[in-house]
Amino acid sequence: MKNIFKSKSIKANMTLSFVLIILISNILLFVFNNQLLKKYFSLQVNDSIEVIIKQAADIIEEDIKSTESQVDALSKTWAFTKNLDKNQIADFYENSAKSMGFIEFAYIDTKGNGLNLNKEGAKWDATQREYFKRSLNGELYTSEILVDLVTNQKMIVVSTPYYENGKIEGVFIGIKDANFISELCKNFNWGDSGILSVYDKNSKIVGHTRSEIVEKELNLVEEAAKDSSYKEVANFWQNEVLQKQSGVGEYFFTGENKLAAFYNLENRGYSVLVSINKSEIFAPLVTLSKWLSFAAILIIIICALIVYFLIASSVANAFNNIKKDLEKIADYNLIAEPSKNYSDRRDEIGDIYRSSIMLKENLTNIVNNIKESTELLENSSNLLQEKCDLANSVANDISNSVDDIARGATSQAEDTQTGVIQLQNMTDLLSKNKTNLQQLNSASDRTETLKNEGVDTMNELLESTQKNKDISKDIKEAMDKTKNSVDDIKSAGEMIKSIAEQTNLLALNAAIEAARAGEAGKGFAVVAEEIRKLAENSSSFTEQINNSVAELLSRADYAVDKINESSTVVEEQSMNVNEVEKKFDGIAESINSLRVSLKEIISSNEEIDKAQGSLYTIMENASALSEENAASTQEVAASTQTQMNSFEEISNESIQLKNLAEELKDIIDKFNV
Repeated sequence: MKNIFKSKSIKANMTLSFVLIILISNILLFVFNNQLLKKYFSLQVNDSIEVIIKQAADIIEEDIKSTESQVDALSKTWAFTKNLDKNQIADFYENSAKSMGFIEFAYIDTKGNGLNLNKEGAKWDATQREYFKRSLNGELYTSEILVDLVTNQKMIVVSTPYYENGKIEGVFIGIKDANFISELCKNFNWGDSGILSVYDKNSKIVGHTRSEIVEKELNLVEEAAKDSSYKEVANFWQNEVLQKQSGVGEYFFTGENKLAAFYNLENRGYSVLVSINKSEIFAPLVTLSKWLSFAAILIIIICALIVYFLIASSVANAFNNIKKDLEKIADYNLIAEPSKNYSDRRDEIGDIYRSSIMLKENLTNIVNNIKESTELLENSSNLLQEKCDLANSVANDISNSVDDIARGATSQAEDTQTGVIQLQNMTDLLSKNKTNLQQLNSASDRTETLKNEGVDTMNELLESTQKNKDISKDIKEAMDKTKNSVDDIKSAGEMIKSIAEQTNLLALNAAIEAARAGEAGKGFAVVAEEIRKLAENSSSFTEQINNSVAELLSRADYAVDKINESSTVVEEQSMNVNEVEKKFDGIAESINSLRVSLKEIISSNEEIDKAQGSLYTIMENASALSEENAASTQEVAASTQTQMNSFEEISNESIQLKNLAEELKDIIDKFNV
């Protein structure tokens, strides 16, 4: 990402930044809108497909009822036609079957003897047929798909009881081709992939938009056991269709995600199922998304061009002009005029321009001041060099005088030789003095050791005090965090209150709208879902409150622990103070020993003074002269050497200062002011 903005053109960087901001904003907006559209489109599709499946189920129900009504109405003609001759009966019912879309009609007496009402007039036994049993009990019944044992033709039988004098005297049936319900399904038209199918309670297909599937006698559950591609369909059948009156769901079949709805005709044992490819349903939404993406890209390109040619160009030109002015300053040209005057602008460009002008003016003043100072510095360095040469000459004269004084001191050495013999007598006293000094030194060492130990102890005391201070700080931080946790509890409580209010409002709205809409109130499942989400949010914020309370307790425990630790540190401080007291007691004992040694040293010094009395007369003249000469010689020699070294350093520094002044002058001369 960093490499994207490494362009040398600020105009390109501004345009690219603007395009990226707009692009990211559009992408986020597009994703959000797409998800929102998809959600509400799905809700609308679910509502629509529920209406479609209900309408399809109603149509199938009405058509079956119409067929049953035809058979029931025709059964009432049997009372008039049964006394006709065989050919008349056959002609009447064959014509009726042809006009009404039946294969044939038949009559079954109460003993189960069946008679086909056609020219063949075949007779057969119907005692074991389900439709015979049901209609003999007074039920108007439509059978499942049956197979003719003679012709192997698949058929559906519609049976109705035949009444005579208010009593069931037989059963009248109409036989329809098995594709009867499939023909109803074929009338269903929904897009390119929409399919309407009907299954019985045993998962066996009864009708389908593609009638050849009915011919195969497909059973969803049995087929799923043999073919895994039917597994999701079978699961949908068992988990949804068999468990509910109606509903909407999804499953994967034949390489497509299917959107399906079902409605159970419970009084007939039929389940009506409509399905369509989900990709076909959402195709308009995908197309709309593509067009929106295209429009967004086009808008971004137009905006980028506007930014590039209008806004970015203006800013880039201003920065380029200021850049040229700064390059002139970098080339030591401080008298060149600005490329363009931006002092009237009140934006960042105007600020940068005014700052560059101020920089130029300040730099000009600095150069002029340095130039004047350089000239003064050059003159001062020349004068300093002359003074240093003169001082060196004086120092040489003083050095010669010091040599003469040294020769005088040599002549005095002979007089001091006599004093050496007398000083020999002082050796024993000095030895004793040395012993006493050693004892003093030992005592001093011990005093020093004890003093160091006392210092260490005091340092430990200081560290303990610091720990106590840190612990107090930790306690304060813990209590501050406890306060923050209490604030969190307050915020969470307010949020729970807000969520509760919204939940009550949504519940009230859902109840009002459901009551007002009646059967269509099922569409308010969305409101119920929102209520559930708000309830979950309430649970979440309750958990947050619990966490905050737990943290509050934890911080309180932490504060208690720190207070206990502070108490421990205070106890350590007390022990350290006691230890310091003992150490300083030891120091006092050492001082007493030191005093005893000092008394002995004083006594020895008194004896040395007595011995020095006999030397006083001999060494008086020599000592006075030697001390005077030695002191003078040392002072003069030291002063002379110091002066000579100083003059030499000053001389070197003055040369360097002169060279620096020349270099500075050369640099200043580069500026055009």
